[in-house]
Amino acid sequence: MAAAEEFVVETGYWEMSMEAVAKRAELSKGALYLYFQNKDALCAEIAVRSMRDFIPALRAAADAEPVGIGKIRRMLEVYAGWFDSHPHMFRFAIHWAVPGQHLDPDSESFAEYRRCVGVITQLGIDATRLGQQDGSIRAEVDPFLLNMQLWTSFLGVFMAHLGGDNFRKRVPFPIDMDAIVPFHIQQSLRAIAGPNAELPND
Repeated sequence: MAAAEEFVVETGYWEMSMEAVAKRAELSKGALYLYFQNKDALCAEIAVRSMRDFIPALRAAADAEPVGIGKIRRMLEVYAGWFDSHPHMFRFAIHWAVPGQHLDPDSESFAEYRRCVGVITQLGIDATRLGQQDGSIRAEVDPFLLNMQLWTSFLGVFMAHLGGDNFRKRVPFPIDMDAIVPFHIQQSLRAIAGPNAELPND
């Protein structure tokens, strides 16, 4: 795992192969397959190890706020802070999720990865339902779809933020890449705010 995580930091997902990880770990390729049946199983374990650190921070952020929309805000801020501190994990997650990639979901590692994703998603759903009860989030919003929309849109916005200079070259207007993530969070909260929501000023 140490060898695989070094690849994630140094070169990312594309250069990380089972053969390269085995060589760095001073194992035979066959020995590595005794632990992980394929690259997807290895990637899932890398993600799980990261999420085991991330989930407590996300749960603490949610617990610190009594109101539903406040929980959502704090969790989005934790997402942003986490990815800022672990940009290699963000790039790894995006590259592993590229459409068209073959994905093998049958390993024990992948099952644990899905469980962790479920825990994170459930925190958001619970916060949304609380917000609908306390009036801080619109009652007609579907809690699951909302959290899928927040998650996927945040990935796109953060990709632009992390791209920095490369993204600026694509846009023919001045753009403050440090402002785009907090702006996205604020606008997302405004879109779901219920009648009792109290949002911070811009």
